Amino acid sequence: MTALAGTAGAALVGGLLLAVLGLRRAPAPPPRPPRRRRLPSRTVVLGSLAAGLLVLAVTGWPVLALTAATAAAGVPRLRGAGPAAAGRTARLEALAGWTRRLADILAAGAGGLEHAIAASARSCPAPIAAQVTALARRLTVEGPEPALRSFADDLDDPAGDLVAAALILRARHGGRGLRGVLDALAADVAEQVRMRREVDADRAKPRTNARALAGITA
Repeated sequence: MTALAGTAGAALVGGLLLAVLGLRRAPAPPPRPPRRRRLPSRTVVLGSLAAGLLVLAVTGWPVLALTAATAAAGVPRLRGAGPAAAGRTARLEALAGWTRRLADILAAGAGGLEHAIAASARSCPAPIAAQVTALARRLTVEGPEPALRSFADDLDDPAGDLVAAALILRARHGGRGLRGVLDALAADVAEQVRMRREVDADRAKPRTNARALAGITA
């Protein structure tokens, strides 16, 4: 029974992914530009030069100045992925919570998809509150499908595309069973959040070791 449920869930998510691909217009792929070597940003370069010149002016030791410039250039790499990656994970977690909440509202009989989304906007998790509020507003002006397409664009995440596709199919064809679909999607998104956090934790270990080594060396 467990194996059958797992197979059904995988088939469900796979079918929604195919629906996303069918709903989206596939533009012609642009010509692939030649691969370029990634260069440091202007801020990093200027910061490195400033650190080297400052140490040289204070100590008069060229070797120490070169070491300071090199260390300043390596600081951004030691800081890790920064808040951008954490923000994406937080939005993904909020999407899982909102999807599950929307399924509960629909099961309670909120009076249709538009009313359920409007009700969910009042208790939406903060990381995607702006996107869900915009969706509820667009539904009254643009209609379900254009509003949900804009919602997927605002989220800018494959998981958001799957949720939007499920809601678009419901708006097009009606019928029952949307709560089960949304619950399965919420569970899948929650699993993605767990895997992303594990990957971030594994990546943080080498950065922590590098920081410790840099501090000892300094």
